[in-house]
Amino acid sequence: MSSTTLYNIAEKVCLSKGDKSNIHIAKYILYGKSAAAEMCKRGFMPIQSVMLDIDAGTNSAKLPPDYVKYVRVGSCICDRILELDYDSTLCVREPVENFCPPKQTEPVTVKTNYYRLTTKVDGTINFVYTTDMQFPDGETIAVTNGNPQYVCSITVPKTNSVLAHSIDNIGDCPGDNTTTEVLTETQRLESDCKCLCRNAIPAGYNSYYMWNNIYYYGRLLGPMYTLPAYRSPGFFKIENGRIYLNSVCAGSHVVLQYKSNGVSDAGQTEIPIEMEDTILSFMVWKDAFYDKTNSLSYIQMCKEEYIRQKDLLTMQTVLAGVLSMLKVEMKYTFAANIGR
Repeated sequence: MSSTTLYNIAEKVCLSKGDKSNIHIAKYILYGKSAAAEMCKRGFMPIQSVMLDIDAGTNSAKLPPDYVKYVRVGSCICDRILELDYDSTLCVREPVENFCPPKQTEPVTVKTNYYRLTTKVDGTINFVYTTDMQFPDGETIAVTNGNPQYVCSITVPKTNSVLAHSIDNIGDCPGDNTTTEVLTETQRLESDCKCLCRNAIPAGYNSYYMWNNIYYYGRLLGPMYTLPAYRSPGFFKIENGRIYLNSVCAGSHVVLQYKSNGVSDAGQTEIPIEMEDTILSFMVWKDAFYDKTNSLSYIQMCKEEYIRQKDLLTMQTVLAGVLSMLKVEMKYTFAANIGR
């Protein structure tokens, strides 16, 4: 769903009033918070994405003050995000030395392929490849012109060289090409973290997406490469105002997307695009109300415009729900010719 922020809406109010300096933008954001809080009472909850520091002593992070309900959670490693699954059984009171003892997981079958590495130009090219998923790209081999090399690798070999070369998958590795490893959840998560920090994709993932609009202490971060949680060995639990993790990779943060009550510390709260006109009209009305130079008729006009936008938003939401209900009903409605 498309979204905007209170800051962006406040900027539009500044432009409409000819304020190129944005000197009053903080005031408009304050009005926008009040509007968002009122919308939340009506069921319109804005969404916020933030990066949180992890307390190493408890493997947890403190939830934001405007937190209502989580949408998704991820662990940020080397500017990449690994989504986590919710686990209601996660222990949260154990000391860090034996925090959440690692559970044994099902055996993982790792397949290796046979690759031919060649180059047709003078010079030496160094390739990296993987024989152990605990150490992605942990092996190195040198290839020269006229001397192709053959390797068994779990991942596709790669090189940073700009010289002409080829990497050909010529089939299964000679002999037994599968190995079975029994890893704990913590070991598997640490292996995935190592892969991400080496710009490699952990085993078992075949898709990704970009997580946008993440804020860290009020600073907007760029889009982050994210792996979904459909096979993630990482887990979290939310309890007593904190989010607990089952394992923390070195140097990682937790990224949280959540439904906000609209009262954030700044104007970075994500607002559904459908609410933009309603909040903008609220800002204009409140600004007119506190400006003593405005007439009562102008203030009343601004208020009525806000009420109109609010009613349109409510009507739009109700109609969307009715249409969704009708689609479900029509899905099970059939037409037939009945003979006499």
